[in-house]
Amino acid sequence: MSKARKRWGWAPEALPLQEKIERRLTDLAAAGQGSPYWVYVIRVPTTGDRHDWTTGDPLYVGQTENVARRARQHLRAGGEASERGASALYRHLHRIMADGAVPVFELVEPAGTRLAALAAETRWALRLGRHFGLYNDWPEHRGKSNGPLFGASGVPVFRVWTLSVEEAEADDITLNIQCPQCRLRLDLPYSALRRVCSVGTSLLNLRHAVTCPGCGRKPCLTPVPASAASEQAQLVGF
Repeated sequence: MSKARKRWGWAPEALPLQEKIERRLTDLAAAGQGSPYWVYVIRVPTTGDRHDWTTGDPLYVGQTENVARRARQHLRAGGEASERGASALYRHLHRIMADGAVPVFELVEPAGTRLAALAAETRWALRLGRHFGLYNDWPEHRGKSNGPLFGASGVPVFRVWTLSVEEAEADDITLNIQCPQCRLRLDLPYSALRRVCSVGTSLLNLRHAVTCPGCGRKPCLTPVPASAASEQAQLVGF
């Protein structure tokens, strides 16, 4: 098992369900401190090697910047799920917890940025999906085309628009604007964006708000991968 993959050392068999959950979340919070983002796998605790819960059948692959908070969201949704009023994943989690067990959250790969986490999430979903029926429903997680990809990341271009300005800067994404009216073309400086954008502003919201500094009209905003920007490659718009 790679060093990035985390295992749990306590034996929760005799604990009440809520206490099991809180201990699992405490462990996850501690394990997740080693990276800004994590790719995680939700596994069935009652399959595989009973002495190694990370061998349980995988149900879902996800990525997050806060593993304990995301796990709590999953568990709460599973606890509140009904057979007709929730997704198939949460109905499955509900059945696991109804039997007194807690779904396993395995941290399988750290990621330094959001884009890297999205790319790793897709790799793990494809890898595990070849052997197990995952509940992931994004087309790219099922090996299906989901539009043009963002450079060599393997992430569909349209998902990049959900990144915040801060996340885009961390990924060295160049934000290029081109104005067909005044023929202006320039890269937006992140130093200026930090002054005018509120924390968490998405690239999609920025796209709707930005105006051309030359003529004041609406320009075309294009996120450009770091490799493409450095090589002055052809821009791929949305």
